Amino acid sequence: MNNHLTTSLGLDRASALMLSGAGLFIYLLMCPLAGILSDRYGRRSLNILGTVGFVVLSIPSFLLMGTGNGIAIVAGLILFGACQSLCSVTNVVLLVELFPASTRSSGSALGYNLGLALVAGPGPLIAAAMASSTGTSTSAAWYMAVVALIAVPMLLKWLPETFKQDIQAG
Repeated sequence: MNNHLTTSLGLDRASALMLSGAGLFIYLLMCPLAGILSDRYGRRSLNILGTVGFVVLSIPSFLLMGTGNGIAIVAGLILFGACQSLCSVTNVVLLVELFPASTRSSGSALGYNLGLALVAGPGPLIAAAMASSTGTSTSAAWYMAVVALIAVPMLLKWLPETFKQDIQAG
């Protein structure tokens, strides 16, 4: 986000770090709330909600940040952070709960890191290429929204609910 705020929006590094820090602090507060909700309502529904949130809120978040106004930037970061907290917190628990005990470490590590390498790893490069070719600072948001849009039907079809299941078996 610092790179986006400095490169695309032209903010000085100190302002970008201050605003990103404020957004990260609020994200830090949202993560325990996401955990509480996950313990109450399950992981699958919250993960899907966060992913749908990326589809719906990525572009508005970047439009808010694109104003260059500090309050609007933090508001955009809060929207983005709300989606991210729902996905990040539930992913941690899902990765443990999805695999039987005998393959839990290798299965979760392989699944998580392959996903990062294939989708998240090239994300900044793709977003930067899109931004330079289109000249718009919301290009990264379009990339995130499309990736999330592709993920939603996959999550609906293949992500099991692991809530309140015994993970000792297997």
